[in-house]
Amino acid sequence: MSYNSGALLGTGLFVITVVLYFMINSTKEVIIVDKSTVYRDVVFYIAGILLIVVCGIWGYLTWWTSVIMLFIYALLVIVV
Repeated sequence: MSYNSGALLGTGLFVITVVLYFMINSTKEVIIVDKSTVYRDVVFYIAGILLIVVCGIWGYLTWWTSVIMLFIYALLVIVV
């Protein structure tokens, strides 16, 4: 469980920092980010982490936990 949640958190933080770095360095304009966008991303990120932690505590993945993960991703795509 610690490997999965650590990989998820580490990858997410790496991508967030690298993307933010390149965004800031590539523009001379002021970057304005809507609060609802940040809240949306944080909610979906926490939902993914919680699902991985629950599966880790439970001890294994089943087909329906995989379907839940796909549903969360599809919902994120639809919301975005």
